[in-house]
Amino acid sequence: MYHKDAGSLILEILPNTLQLAVVSLVLQILIGVPLGVVAALKRGSWVDGLVRVFGVAGHAIPAFWLGLVLIIVFAVQLRLLPS
Repeated sequence: MYHKDAGSLILEILPNTLQLAVVSLVLQILIGVPLGVVAALKRGSWVDGLVRVFGVAGHAIPAFWLGLVLIIVFAVQLRLLPS
């Protein structure tokens, strides 16, 4: 179909994949660690509960569904992204 070997196809798209992975990891650290520290310092408070609810919801919501909702909110409703 592509008339190329699989290794060259993988190497062709690997930089984009690594860039997405690194940006995702950095965002997770920059957001997750401070939220975890705040939740630990305010243990038992409404802040702790809110962080916990968002953490559980983040794991429970399927990624494709969350992606569609975010597209609708930011591209269609708020017009912050091109659509």
